Amino acid sequence: MKEIDELIDVINETLRKCPWLKEQTIYSLKGEPLNEAREVKEAIENNDMDNFEEEIGDLIYDALLILAVAEKQGITNYHNVLKRVIEKIKRRKPWVFGDEKVSTAEEAARRWYEIKKEEKNHK
Repeated sequence: MKEIDELIDVINETLRKCPWLKEQTIYSLKGEPLNEAREVKEAIENNDMDNFEEEIGDLIYDALLILAVAEKQGITNYHNVLKRVIEKIKRRKPWVFGDEKVSTAEEAARRWYEIKKEEKNHK
């Protein structure tokens, strides 16, 4: 999607040119996504879809910004993070990406959490 690529370009440009962002680390930015997530929640609770659109954009921006900073710090990169989340979603939804069958939302949620628990126990 070209908009994601453009947002990543905007983030990288601000990391190069913004004095404040140049000094940030993943640690200094760690609270930003939580703040934005609260604003997303509030917009949903208020049924304010215009504000929801803005706040969910801010949440995506913060997540990608922290990832860009992590990449700059040599911690990880976009490829590794995106590959990992894709693999996890495919593992945890075998009724979508495999042969397993579920027929209700409750079954799907239960299986997701069972698989998640199994994965956490094997780490």
